[in-house]
Amino acid sequence: MKFTWEFCEMCGAYFIRCPKCGNNCCNGGCGEINGVQCDVCELCYQFQELSYQNNLEPKITEEDAKKILAYQEKLDEENDRLLEDYCNKKLKN
Repeated sequence: MKFTWEFCEMCGAYFIRCPKCGNNCCNGGCGEINGVQCDVCELCYQFQELSYQNNLEPKITEEDAKKILAYQEKLDEENDRLLEDYCNKKLKN
């Protein structure tokens, strides 16, 4: 099994993907396989934490920064749409 780093656009950081169950170790939970908690996830979190503590995780690239900005723009657009919908409903009532 091999630990791989992936980039989380929501957090703007790298995380380890569990090679056994595929859990995103950015979310604080453990994955399951056939209803049983994955026995490798905890090791992934430990590896990830040690990497962070020793400044060994991958660094954010320009491409990653663009992904973060695009994600934030998408959230802003969705928030604007929701606010507009809310205001329009209030005006009708």
